[in-house]
Amino acid sequence: NEGLDKLQNLSQRLQIHPHITSLDQKIRAAGTQIELTQHKYKSQWVVNASYGYRGHDSLGKDRNDFFSLGVGIDIPIFSFKLQRYGMQAERATELALKTDKILALRSMSVRVRVAHSRLEHLNQRKILYEERLLQQVHDQVSSALIAYRSGTGELTKIMRARIAELKAQIDFLDIKVDRLKVIVELNYLLHPDTLS
Repeated sequence: NEGLDKLQNLSQRLQIHPHITSLDQKIRAAGTQIELTQHKYKSQWVVNASYGYRGHDSLGKDRNDFFSLGVGIDIPIFSFKLQRYGMQAERATELALKTDKILALRSMSVRVRVAHSRLEHLNQRKILYEERLLQQVHDQVSSALIAYRSGTGELTKIMRARIAELKAQIDFLDIKVDRLKVIVELNYLLHPDTLS
């Protein structure tokens, strides 16, 4: 049940990602375009009414006022086949955008899961280096130095131990850098408070 909650939470977070919201806006625009296209092919009725006041004629006689009423219909001149192709094109555009959104959500969801898994692995390695490995290689350097100073060790052992220590420190820095890169990717896909 907890996994389902995390999945729903992930889905909700991805729905508000700027890339997804821009696709949502394009889908709404395509829907509006479909409505406009449908409306464009409908017949339009027009009703006109007017009243005309007529004053006296040139001889001074009263003339009757008049009232006119007109009804008209605006019929599209496009053929039914052309209308159908226009609607199919608009619907295809909308469907393509919906498919793009589904694919983007799936891709982003996979990226989040992979990044979370990678972050957990890097966190474990970071702890291992901090709690054990760095101290062990430092202790090896110290032991080699003590042995060399007491006359029982060789200079090459100190060099090898020091090289191993430097390599461990470099590996630890690589882990920290990789960890920060994963956090940046997760911050892009989600929100920073996800990683607390």
